[in-house]
Amino acid sequence: MTETTITDEGALRNEMETVRTRGVATDREEWCEDQRGLAAGIGDANGRAVGSVYVLIDAESMSGKQVQQDIPGLLISSANQIRQSI
Repeated sequence: MTETTITDEGALRNEMETVRTRGVATDREEWCEDQRGLAAGIGDANGRAVGSVYVLIDAESMSGKQVQQDIPGLLISSANQIRQSI
């Protein structure tokens, strides 16, 4: 647990809705201080979750456009390629 860990149920529900909408989950140092991560889910043909693609990097290296556009786009593209392969 860090200072940024989500502990409020309402805040967690809002974050989960954001993840569903964007298709990408963001770790803003909630798990480990000085580390940020992004993940995209991989589902099978029936929509069941079968895995994910996750990137973890030091917080200073991941900011701005990278977090908002570049890395999420690459993750979603990679997840889609894996989904098509299975």
